[in-house]
Amino acid sequence: TEQLTAFEVWLEHGSRHKAPPEQLPIVLQVLLSQSHRLRALVLLGRFLDMGTWAVDLALSVGIFPYVLKLLQTTANELRQILVFIWTKILALDQSCKIDLTKDSSFMYFIRFLEMPDSAIPPESKAGAAFILSGVCNNHPKGQKACAQAKLVEVCLGSLQQGPSKVISGSTALLAQWLCLCLGKIWEDSFELSLLAFQQGITDKLSKLLLSASPNVRAAAVFALGSLIALIKDEKTLELSKDEVSDHIRSPERMNEERGVAGLLLSCANDGSPLVRREVIHALGRFAVAHTTFMDIAHQATEGLSGSAFGRNHMRSSSTMSDYMANSFGSPSPASASGEGHHSAPNVVRPPEARSTDSSATPPSSFDQGGKGKTKTNVNVGGVKEEFNITYSQLYLNTLGTIVTANFDPSPRVSEAAQAVLQACSFQVVPLRRPATQQSTSSFSFSPKKKDRGTLGRFSMSSERLSTMNTASPGSPSSTRTGSPFHSVLSRKSSRGAEAAASKGRLTDLAEHFNVIKTSTEQKDPIQCRVISPAFPKSEIFDMSCKHFASPLLSSGENAQSGDPSWPDNLDPFYVVDRKQRMEESFTIARNICPQGLDHQLAVIDSANETVTALAFEALDDMLYLADAKGSVSVRKMTGQAINRFNIIKQKGEGFQMRYASTSCNVTYVSILSPEYDPLLLTATAEGGVAIFKNTTKRGMQRQATSFLAIPQVWGMKKFPAIIESNGISSSLYASGCSKPQTVHIWDLQREICTGQITGIDHNILKIFSASEGQPSLLVGCDSGSILYYDLRDPRHYIALSEPYDKRLIGMALINNDMQVVAGYANGRLKVFDIRAGGLSKVKDYEGHDSVRSKMTSFAAHRCGTIFCTSSSHSIKTWNSEGTLLSTARPHGNFLPRSGASIDVLAFHPTRHLVAAGGADSMTSIYCSYG
Repeated sequence: TEQLTAFEVWLEHGSRHKAPPEQLPIVLQVLLSQSHRLRALVLLGRFLDMGTWAVDLALSVGIFPYVLKLLQTTANELRQILVFIWTKILALDQSCKIDLTKDSSFMYFIRFLEMPDSAIPPESKAGAAFILSGVCNNHPKGQKACAQAKLVEVCLGSLQQGPSKVISGSTALLAQWLCLCLGKIWEDSFELSLLAFQQGITDKLSKLLLSASPNVRAAAVFALGSLIALIKDEKTLELSKDEVSDHIRSPERMNEERGVAGLLLSCANDGSPLVRREVIHALGRFAVAHTTFMDIAHQATEGLSGSAFGRNHMRSSSTMSDYMANSFGSPSPASASGEGHHSAPNVVRPPEARSTDSSATPPSSFDQGGKGKTKTNVNVGGVKEEFNITYSQLYLNTLGTIVTANFDPSPRVSEAAQAVLQACSFQVVPLRRPATQQSTSSFSFSPKKKDRGTLGRFSMSSERLSTMNTASPGSPSSTRTGSPFHSVLSRKSSRGAEAAASKGRLTDLAEHFNVIKTSTEQKDPIQCRVISPAFPKSEIFDMSCKHFASPLLSSGENAQSGDPSWPDNLDPFYVVDRKQRMEESFTIARNICPQGLDHQLAVIDSANETVTALAFEALDDMLYLADAKGSVSVRKMTGQAINRFNIIKQKGEGFQMRYASTSCNVTYVSILSPEYDPLLLTATAEGGVAIFKNTTKRGMQRQATSFLAIPQVWGMKKFPAIIESNGISSSLYASGCSKPQTVHIWDLQREICTGQITGIDHNILKIFSASEGQPSLLVGCDSGSILYYDLRDPRHYIALSEPYDKRLIGMALINNDMQVVAGYANGRLKVFDIRAGGLSKVKDYEGHDSVRSKMTSFAAHRCGTIFCTSSSHSIKTWNSEGTLLSTARPHGNFLPRSGASIDVLAFHPTRHLVAAGGADSMTSIYCSYG
């Protein structure tokens, strides 16, 4: 007892930098005493939690045989602490799994998982799943032993008991590790993966692809990808060649693996880079295992005749591309049929579950005609729809998804995609063409002429590509959502670019990209399954293991590291202080009488770059400026430069290659979680969204996450992306690009698209989200009309204003969110009232002279009592009653710069300050004299 007390005292004051505890060997001896065993184990667990150095020290003094022997006990009070101790041991030394397998000691942890949830905390069960996954990791004997002990059934039982839609906490951590454990059981095992297929494992795991936790979704993707068994190396192949040969030639396996690929394609547009990388890794396993079919898919269109297919490919039947788009929500019947109306847009939610039933017999050879099909059932809004997807479409979409991922905004995704293509002997290369070349309907995916004799060729027209991705007749008809190949194809036309620019549309990339075959070596189906050194490794397992290697018992560990948590664990007093300061500042701004903003506080020069977006930080007097070349500057409001970086250089090599000859126009910036460690959200005209942290530290900025907010359909007419974020609800709203009549609703914390607003029959120009009061959304269209959404209403009640023949510049909610003010290009300001159940106009007055100075920008303070409008000659401040408070001249009232057009306005979130910038690279900050 005295020795245990002394050890406890050391735990309270000791550390790795002090002398090791002298009592540690004695504590191990105390484990033999039944009366003091529990206390000794608890103290030992606290010591091991201090870090890997403590685990290493304990192993060096002989802890292992003691804790291994204790696994034979049946005392319930020792279960949780023994599991905790073993998680710490395996987090440091994975070789202990051999001892756990040798005498079936791992059964202790399987029985622990079988215990009722009410008796065991989810954190402890997650630890047991981690231990069992370690037993199976790169250990065939452990895999077979765990499978024979019915571990698969135990894990599935635990998954079915708990909810899958959790965002954080211990339940998500348990679901994550159960998926990882399942994946490790059958990873690279042909026999065990086939047994898993026979148990219908894909249907059960598919439900977790919609989990609110990105880590759970990534773990589910890992488990599905592990079902596609590969061979580690040539040595392993020689040992089991006959057994492997039987499995590879099994029609059942080939068909089941195609069903897995279909599920994986549905996750290709996930908002989390971790999930997308796991999808690319899993699809890479499929591509390697089915190399022969992928090669034929690469050459499948070479002999096709474009006249053999219908020209009206935009009205083609549903394809895997449509199936992939379900990650953004399924098209409504109205929008699918083209009968959407302004008065009744639909808000579509993602499917509650996805399941795959692959029962068709694969064809003897690659089928271009669509005779061999995989049937995939997709649960959309509670109604199952069956898509008949030809094998050719499946392989084309798989290759297209991997090629598209080469240009992913996240470096970890693009690098993995490049490695997968390299392992499959493919390469994406840019093809430069003269700028004067006329536009054609052909999309080139072929090597140069001199390479055509030895390398595979893939050259297709837009119609051929669309037709190859068209399901058989009889499939449900829906609006085209785009083939993944469209994401890397571009159409080049000087005249088309000028026309598109005049209409505010985006032109396609200035380069075409070729997918070439770098090797003509023929491999048999068995040899194809051998993993090459270039093939990327999965990240989710090693990343998740770090959770158990880190301290788990410290008081500051409020969140599980395995769950998404944007701000790191901060001092709670720091957070409370910032929240209080923000509330006090905003209360003052809301209650004071609005005054004119015509006093120039500062002028900031943006180094001859056009300012395209502005955002204030709430508490630290920071101003963020973005330009058309992808650069973001962080300045003090006094003008002092804090940091400057380019969002393109923060991304992968593929993304930089994609934009090598084009500008990356940052059109929107916003500050997220200002009460914590502020994060910077940037969005480009192409729909790419990236979130950065540490932006106020020079050269230390890091990309936290990135994704495409709008599914891309390249080769079609595109419009600039319209992005709006709401920091309070952690929501993002996106429209434009190839879907200018749809609003995608994203949950930024869960990194998932939660729904769509569809059925709008005019292109969207502006989106405004109310950050205070009720969760409202305004959508402005090119018809001049405004749609109002109350997002609290399950029916998403809609109000509609009358159309107007002038371009909408901006809009906002004012007067406690009871009225809407809108500004138009001809200088008119209109006020609508929403209390009557619609948008009825109550005021209409002139804000700017429509002849001399048309309105160029519009912005409103989130308190709803003041807004600003601008033209090329002035910046006007108005109150919510429509009274003009002040008129300021760009960059000063004395001798204003010629042509100093104001294109961007941004209000400070908690103070009456406004920033104004434009094409002349000068940004001014205005305040009131008071």
